[in-house]
Amino acid sequence: MGPFAAPRDPIAVDSVALALPDRRAIAVGVVLAEGLVAVPLVARAAYGVLKPHQVVIGLLFTLFVLGVVMSSMTAAFRAALVRTRDERRALVAACATGALTSAVACLPWLPIMRRFPTAFQMLPGEPTTISYFLLTGITDSLIISLLWAAVFLYPSAMRAVRDRERELFEARTEAELLRLRSHLEPHFVLNTLNAIAAMVVDEPRAARTMLGALGDLFRDATADRSSEHHTLAREVEWLERYAAIVRGRFGDDGLRFECAVDEDARGLELPRLLLQPIVENAIQHGALRRDGGGGHVSLRAFADGDALVCEVRDNGPGPSGAQRRPGARGLAIVERRLALEAPGSKLTLDPHPDGGAIAVLRITQRKEQPR
Repeated sequence: MGPFAAPRDPIAVDSVALALPDRRAIAVGVVLAEGLVAVPLVARAAYGVLKPHQVVIGLLFTLFVLGVVMSSMTAAFRAALVRTRDERRALVAACATGALTSAVACLPWLPIMRRFPTAFQMLPGEPTTISYFLLTGITDSLIISLLWAAVFLYPSAMRAVRDRERELFEARTEAELLRLRSHLEPHFVLNTLNAIAAMVVDEPRAARTMLGALGDLFRDATADRSSEHHTLAREVEWLERYAAIVRGRFGDDGLRFECAVDEDARGLELPRLLLQPIVENAIQHGALRRDGGGGHVSLRAFADGDALVCEVRDNGPGPSGAQRRPGARGLAIVERRLALEAPGSKLTLDPHPDGGAIAVLRITQRKEQPR
């Protein structure tokens, strides 16, 4: 099992068992195996080694035996897989069942073998004893059945196992994303409401304006959830509304927010609201902590090969030597979302040579973007 595979459970194994060959697939396997048997028989008949009635009896015999053996092997494999939850043990059980049923399937042919022993003689000089016919019939059918199991039965089960494990991993990934967003969204709402609460008494009109802007943000954040990705242009619109709320509290002199987005980058995609905690971090712990005011935050975005690069810079005091403020949950959430929603992407936070800090977000684009 891979590193992301979940422990096996009866429901998961049942779904794997249901993906095993059905009656139609078994019939196809029997027909193909019958073809393998027919080729050498017909070739011997063409050279006069076998008579036509021997070819017909050989084909009827193998058709019956292979049908019984393949059906029983599939049933045994399915039952053992549900019981033991181990594909290899299930394959051993299927092989043992195939050996047993191949012997049982030969028993109805014993009267015909006794009555017409030469009809089952596939090669000149072969013994015509019942024990020889049983032994060769069992071994020949078992060899063909094992070949069928190796190339069809076991790979089908393994594909079903991998599909199930991938579904479980995707489900766990979605659950983790929901948990991350549940941490992020209340964090943003709480900070915004605190900013509005500080203005209710002294600046009620501005507070009402900010509440309206907050409503617009919620509308944008919850609209069109058919995809968890959207374009950079939509993300920038959202950020500008967010910055307007913060400016409403501190004024244009206290904070400036600027965006410089290359035209060819506007249509590139990124996870929804991914830049918000980065911009919030630059505002709250960078620009607004600048001595003497005049805080400034800028966003620059451009395309670089198959990636979208976003640079968020502030003119605050800059990051500490540790680079990460203790308890900086927002940036940790961004990094985790990148790992889950945009594998191969990267976030770095460094001091800027001219002062302040710069966060660089490199987002690998998905190979297939929804239209």
